[in-house]
Amino acid sequence: MLSDKLRRAALVAAAACCAAALAACGGGAAAVALVGGGVGTGGTGIAFGTVVGLGSVIVDGQTFSSATPTYYAPTSTSESAQTTSEAVELGARMDLSLGADNQPATATVQPELQGVAQNVDAVHGTLTVNGMRVLVNTDPTRGPQTLYSGLTGLASIGPGSTNVEVHGAYGVDANGPYLWATLIEQVPGSSAVTRLVGTVSALSASSLTLDSSATPIPLGAGTSVVLPPGASLAPGELVYAWNSGSTWVLRVAGTGSFSGPVQVSGVAYGLGSNGFTVAGIPVDTTAMGAKAPALMAGQYVVVSGKSDGKGTLVAQKVDTYSAAAPSQFELHGTITGFVDASSFLVRGTPVDASQSPSFSGGSVSQLGNGVYVDITGQTSPTSGNVIVARTVTVHASPAVGDTVDLQGTITSVDAGPTQFTMNWQLQGSTTPVTVTIAANCAYNHGEASSVGVGKTVQVEGTWTGSGSVDAYTINFGADGGSGDLEASGRMYSWSQGSAVTGSSSTATAQTTFMLGSYLLTIPVGTTIPAGFGDGANVEVSFTPSGGVNTVQKLSVDN
Repeated sequence: MLSDKLRRAALVAAAACCAAALAACGGGAAAVALVGGGVGTGGTGIAFGTVVGLGSVIVDGQTFSSATPTYYAPTSTSESAQTTSEAVELGARMDLSLGADNQPATATVQPELQGVAQNVDAVHGTLTVNGMRVLVNTDPTRGPQTLYSGLTGLASIGPGSTNVEVHGAYGVDANGPYLWATLIEQVPGSSAVTRLVGTVSALSASSLTLDSSATPIPLGAGTSVVLPPGASLAPGELVYAWNSGSTWVLRVAGTGSFSGPVQVSGVAYGLGSNGFTVAGIPVDTTAMGAKAPALMAGQYVVVSGKSDGKGTLVAQKVDTYSAAAPSQFELHGTITGFVDASSFLVRGTPVDASQSPSFSGGSVSQLGNGVYVDITGQTSPTSGNVIVARTVTVHASPAVGDTVDLQGTITSVDAGPTQFTMNWQLQGSTTPVTVTIAANCAYNHGEASSVGVGKTVQVEGTWTGSGSVDAYTINFGADGGSGDLEASGRMYSWSQGSAVTGSSSTATAQTTFMLGSYLLTIPVGTTIPAGFGDGANVEVSFTPSGGVNTVQKLSVDN
């Protein structure tokens, strides 16, 4: 149950039913999409916006099931590939298509920019990526704060050297196009991927140019164009561009001829007497009459309404943030990776609950691995990759239907397998849990045949009752020992400096690196996998003792 405080912060009602599956892109072909380009045709409702909560997927205040969708996210070689629920982070921009039950059928992570950061100004909260201005938000009364992954903040970004992926909301002001950053994530410097977002300012048969970049994008055989239904590539359209080598994928924003409920968030620009534009979609507020808010250009808004089948969103509701209803992040789930009250994970997100949050249902002394909690909070003033808890609700156990993360060792497996038993790490001890593998279960660092006795796994799923869970994600991670803690995410500040290339190596000297809020120590003799280095997405098993978090095993998620 959400608290009254969370209810006031929730901004939008549900976007009603469905949109169809992600459209496939063939070289040189035109496929079909909606809004941010990740949703296909044939449905009756879509949502596109910022992930502000996990434990379910909460997009701009609206809660959706995390158990039902097939997930898609970018990789180092693909603009969008099937993945697991673990790819969803706070601050990510996301496209959702909803099934007949009003729950997601697909969930697509949609970054806007990727490239080397330049012109970093930590004082004024700005930088540029691929020539586009990026603005950082630290004020929750204006909208979602900027989060970081593999970084602690702007000050940790090396101008001209740090490769970043940026999620955010496109806008235009007197100085031209910009991006309101909701998530800035360090990626390996070796990545060959470039991402751009902008409005088409010039178009010919052979190329197009975006307002955010002077470099023309080729429209040849190596370019796939993903269009809203009934739309065409034209000047003035907002385009999300992905490039690796000679391959380009262009996703055109908008709703085209789609007619149905839409929820979309972003920066309001192009304000007029009857509406504005958000995320490349014209919004008509005429039907709202006196209920239409008086907006300022650059204000973060969440719009719900109905697309008219001609590319315009007819608004029924426009929500904004304020001092009375500031943006905040929500986490609902079981604690993992617990070191102390200032350093633990909920849904894979680093949390600090040591700065005098308001507790209900328990106290700080009851926090530990496996404990189910509801947390609201905001980013840390000093570490933008950590959520500082403002409220913490402690539950005696998960309720039926809750999303849980369970870490432990498999003790028995049935035929198939369709079910297995694991010893779940719970408050310093273990307890048996029966795991049923859901039909849509996705695997990380393994597959269905990898399930076996003795394997250490992290399971994400739906709690179905005492000692049982339906799993839709199974992560074999670093496959550490039965008592190890596990964590994953973008690493940074590796004391060795250069990344491991070619093949794995063995540590000949002790080194340290950061992962979220953890300082981790790699002892001599540890196998370090290829690709390990700043910005790499890693899985780690470790043991805390005497203030030192000693790495046991490492893996890199490519």
